[in-house]
Amino acid sequence: MGHKEEVITTNMGQEFTITLESNPTSGYSWIPTFNRHIIKLISRNFKPSFASLVGSSGKDIFTFKPINYGRVTLKMLYKRSWEKQIEAEKIFFVEVK
Repeated sequence: MGHKEEVITTNMGQEFTITLESNPTSGYSWIPTFNRHIIKLISRNFKPSFASLVGSSGKDIFTFKPINYGRVTLKMLYKRSWEKQIEAEKIFFVEVK
């Protein structure tokens, strides 16, 4: 399981997006975990790689909005909702200025 950490610097009220590879038909999905006092999740969209293929992989696009100043660790966990095991994890350090 590779850990990839990214730093995101944003301004108060300025939305930012995180785009991650995903294949919902496998039962896996990205689950964001974060401090809801600093940022909030506005929307989540799935964009298939190939529009014509049902069950194809694609990208999960999460849009967040900062609601307070500070730093927050945003963990994206790729797992099946009914399993404890995590398939992948990406960590973003978000700083709201």
